[in-house]
Amino acid sequence: MAMKNHYIPSSFQRASNIRVPLAPTVKFEINLGIFHMLPNFHGLLLEEPHQHLEKFHMVCDLVNLPQVTLEIIKMKLFSHTLRDKVKQYRNMVDSICGGAFMEKTLDEIYSLYENLSENSRDQASFELYDRDKKRRIYELHHDDDSKLKK
Repeated sequence: MAMKNHYIPSSFQRASNIRVPLAPTVKFEINLGIFHMLPNFHGLLLEEPHQHLEKFHMVCDLVNLPQVTLEIIKMKLFSHTLRDKVKQYRNMVDSICGGAFMEKTLDEIYSLYENLSENSRDQASFELYDRDKKRRIYELHHDDDSKLKK
């Protein structure tokens, strides 16, 4: 079964896979000060996603709006915590698939992610090798020593 069968948007505009449970008659405003308190997540290597989520939940717990559940508040606020590459990640995965991400089956998606992670590791090791080569640092292996002595 293709991904598009799991995801059926309710309108023609590009929508998130996460649907906020709407309270039909309740309208609410979130104080601007809350937005300044939200932690930012950039997706950098040194950032801890779990720590980001803990801080996010702590800020959301400060918001107390009558007739609005905490789940709705969290769903409304979470996208405002993402920055830089993390915010663009969903569109990047779709473009890697040639725009056919929703046509792929779950098995194809798992293999795509495995391939992406392998390429990411290979790219990182290649960059390290290339950087060392520029500094004229070369690694000698045990079998190379015998060739040097001749």
